[in-house]
Amino acid sequence: MKEKTVFIIISLMLALFAATSVQAQRKKPNTEKGILFLKGGSNGQLSLEEGAPFTVNLGAGFFFLQNTMAGVDAGYERAGTFDDFYARPFARYYMFRRLFAGAGLSAVQPDGGKIKYTPDLEAGFALFLDSYIALEPTVYYPIESGAKPHFSLNISIFFSRF
Repeated sequence: MKEKTVFIIISLMLALFAATSVQAQRKKPNTEKGILFLKGGSNGQLSLEEGAPFTVNLGAGFFFLQNTMAGVDAGYERAGTFDDFYARPFARYYMFRRLFAGAGLSAVQPDGGKIKYTPDLEAGFALFLDSYIALEPTVYYPIESGAKPHFSLNISIFFSRF
């Protein structure tokens, strides 16, 4: 079931990327060196029922090389009785200025216990609404036994050089 869900999400992301490729030729996204990146997002879960997972995050990054960014996410996560804030440094590489892949390291302190560090991988694409604002559907995959991939939809702003 898990593999089928991941396959469906990745297939939908690739279909959206293909559908926007013609429009993308007219808009030049900002993934150049010196661009500041801000984002906010959620996993898209609208259910507030007990046990339903819910995540909200904010992040910022900086393109220190062409198409290559480093940044930090901070967020809140709730799943059943699990309730926590987290921080996550990450790095991303944008291919064709739209597809991206990256890695991060989440630091979580569940229920006031010992801090746990979990590496993860991410993949997604930036659907640019103009040269500065994009919707970024992203799949995250924690690298630990028994971990499940999760999906997030972010709204991102790419600021010009200062």
